[in-house]
Amino acid sequence: MLIRFLAAAGALAAMMSSALAQELPRTASGRPDLQGIWQVSNRASVDIEDHAARWGMPAGRSVVDGGEVPYQDWARERQRENFRNRATADPLNNCYLPGTPRIMYMP
Repeated sequence: MLIRFLAAAGALAAMMSSALAQELPRTASGRPDLQGIWQVSNRASVDIEDHAARWGMPAGRSVVDGGEVPYQDWARERQRENFRNRATADPLNNCYLPGTPRIMYMP
């Protein structure tokens, strides 16, 4: 039974990797072609979960699988506290750079 499972898993992994390899554009040297302009088209820089428009925060769709981060209770409360204090605590409001990974989601 285990051998059949491992064989099926190996075949599935091979099919997936070959499909992914075929979809990637390549340079003349065979490396992935990452040239061009990369631009984010979501609102993950303000909230990575689904959210309605609020003061200083445009509406946006979730970029999280399942739509919601499975925070522990204390972490969800910290998130709410950070949101309440965003006017003074957000680095952007003090002319500081946002940091990684947030800057990667900014237009």
